[in-house]
Amino acid sequence: METDSAQPNDKMIQYLDGELTGDELREFEKQLVADPLMEQELENLKLARLAVQHYGLKQQVGVMHREMMEELMGNKGGAKTFRLMRTLTRIAAVLVIGIALFGGYEYLSVSSAGLLPQSGYDLSIARSNASASQIEKDYIAKNYTKVISDFSAISSPDNKDLFLTGLAYYNTSMPLKAVPQFKKVIDNKTDDNYRDDAEYYLSLSYLRDNQPTKAKPWLEKIYHDKEHLYHDKVSSWTILKLKLLLLKDPGK
Repeated sequence: METDSAQPNDKMIQYLDGELTGDELREFEKQLVADPLMEQELENLKLARLAVQHYGLKQQVGVMHREMMEELMGNKGGAKTFRLMRTLTRIAAVLVIGIALFGGYEYLSVSSAGLLPQSGYDLSIARSNASASQIEKDYIAKNYTKVISDFSAISSPDNKDLFLTGLAYYNTSMPLKAVPQFKKVIDNKTDDNYRDDAEYYLSLSYLRDNQPTKAKPWLEKIYHDKEHLYHDKVSSWTILKLKLLLLKDPGK
């Protein structure tokens, strides 16, 4: 399984907190230079933290506003109180603008491709202990064209065959051909092996084909199911970005 690049990882958080030092810090910064998507996610995290800070300050401003209103009611016409109220209102306006700018940035930058993980499925964690089939060997070797060819010769494919063939199509930029393979795994009522995997990669296939509306119910299902194998890959951050994407392109 892969790490989900759509949500901040521990290294990013440690980097922003100043906890990375020495070789670990240098290695992380090299990764940032080499990986534009990772750098973009770091910037998103910075903005998210800034928005949270702004929100906290805004709450504090609200408390101060109520206190000053109480004081103002008890001291009408007080010039000092009026000046402080005017300053407070200006601060609140700046904070609201800052939060709006953050939301606008996320709205403009979000995309289906930005919600996709970077690395592929690691077959070494597959849950079957049976000896590797030819399809498995070809998938491990990343010979995806051969996986698809092997599948065509199988008369009665099982869930693993279907799932790996779906992944082969997915990894060769043919998400629409991957979709029916994943759906067959999901619809198999007599075998639930690889069902969670198929649900997750079905949603990714829709995203890769720029169909976020079709991906949405599957990602929400995974997000709300704490027992789902891929629950930790779909965070509230993922769902928020998906909703922004649908707001931006409602027809997709």
